[in-house]
Amino acid sequence: MSSMHEAVHLTPTSRKFWEDYKKKFGKDPTDYKTRSIYNVILIAADAINRAKSTKNDALVEALEKTELEVTTGVVKFGLNQGSYEYHQWMPPMLVVQWQNKKQVVVYPKEAATGVLSRGK
Repeated sequence: MSSMHEAVHLTPTSRKFWEDYKKKFGKDPTDYKTRSIYNVILIAADAINRAKSTKNDALVEALEKTELEVTTGVVKFGLNQGSYEYHQWMPPMLVVQWQNKKQVVVYPKEAATGVLSRGK
């Protein structure tokens, strides 16, 4: 399972990031950390801009109100105090299967690049 896959662009932000990265570096950003770091920078910059501050309380308040499209979906942080999701973003999960030496996204349907193979 993964929240990212090179063949899946869940948002226009993902497609733009992919194309810009390839243009600048001459290769695909296949390392998941590259997109993760890019997403974190987008989220932090958005929160700082809306908070008009870098003070902790102002940033927490801004982050709690975040609804921002990044490369893997729309970020909204969980606000149920005491829950596993509190102040966490739960990106969509992708189920990936190796088929013919390639990774194929088989779930969810809207992100699938192929169908689940049940083998022989």
